[in-house]
Amino acid sequence: MYTKYEFETIKKEFNEKQKSRRTKLKNIWGILLFIFIAIFIAIMLIFQIYAKDDDIAYVFYAFSGIAILITAVGLISSIRYTSSKPYFEYVFPNIVQKINDEEGLFLTYQAYPKQDKTVNEKGGLFTRYASISTRRCLKGYSALQHTFTICDQTMTTSSGNTQVTHFDGSYVFLEKEGDTDIQIRTNGSPKLKGVKYEKVTNDSALKIYKPVGVEFKDLDRKYLSFMETLKKDDRYRHIYLSISKEGYHLALWYKKHPLRKKKPLSLEVLNQYQTDLMKEIMFVNMIDEIE
Repeated sequence: MYTKYEFETIKKEFNEKQKSRRTKLKNIWGILLFIFIAIFIAIMLIFQIYAKDDDIAYVFYAFSGIAILITAVGLISSIRYTSSKPYFEYVFPNIVQKINDEEGLFLTYQAYPKQDKTVNEKGGLFTRYASISTRRCLKGYSALQHTFTICDQTMTTSSGNTQVTHFDGSYVFLEKEGDTDIQIRTNGSPKLKGVKYEKVTNDSALKIYKPVGVEFKDLDRKYLSFMETLKKDDRYRHIYLSISKEGYHLALWYKKHPLRKKKPLSLEVLNQYQTDLMKEIMFVNMIDEIE
């Protein structure tokens, strides 16, 4: 956990980074506002000298006024804007380093990594056609020394003017060949290419899928018990688990993600971030140790 002195040091640097982000935004909105006002004045003078149709002038004034109003609101909003980037690029890496120091772990962190669809395709929890936006990725080794990654991701597909969000939360991938084949989920159905699933009849409120013709085992009940425990936590909107020879995939869709922007940044918030990161790592170990 962070001390008050450690927090004050982080908060000072954090505020500087937020100030830098606000300055960039203010400059952008300020330039746009200046341009729109200059164009408005120039064309207004042209209308005054040459235009004979007042209706055209009024339409122009209306649209120009809206453009100027929007940019003015943008400029005003940027003065108090709190960006997410300093959280993902500065606060969370700092927390990860502290976890490494305190827990003796060897975690690595990356903010806004390049899009990688392969993990989603291997898991088959969500459509492989989804566009993936990744805010952060944490990589490390489980207690049993299996590589894992935990990424904060949003997966969407678009059709015309409609956008569908398939997942928005923490996606956990444990690089270990599964000792069973199963999907357990609160909603939806398996999307793993090349494998046909059938729904298992069960008293659980969760949806359980096994490959066609494959028996539901005692080991599967242990994974189901783990997922039912997670489901009791009202922080989650949806939860998903996929286990196959491609690895272990756990997706946690929070009602309100605990590891995103919270303002103002305080000592309590900073320590809660650390607790929530450790909890996601704990889930990796819990899954890895089921046998």
